[in-house]
Amino acid sequence: MIIYLLGLLDLLAGISLLLLKFGVDFYGVVFASYLMVKGLLFIKNIVSAFDIISSIIFFYSLYFGYFGILFYLAAAWLLQKGIFSFLRTF
Repeated sequence: MIIYLLGLLDLLAGISLLLLKFGVDFYGVVFASYLMVKGLLFIKNIVSAFDIISSIIFFYSLYFGYFGILFYLAAAWLLQKGIFSFLRTF
């Protein structure tokens, strides 16, 4: 059950990151903070390092308006991670 919740939050964070490109701030600080906290909580996993990097890119996009290739890679990372969490079978 927790995997679905974290997957949903990752999916919403990816959508929020993409909406920044169009000037829509959909709880950007909340999702960037969520990614940083989640990355630090599960730091033993390599995937958490990518969450922390995505969070840094998210904050950078929020405050400085950076929309380069790393922006799109971070958004794709969050979206695919959110989608794959719903496809997971036990």
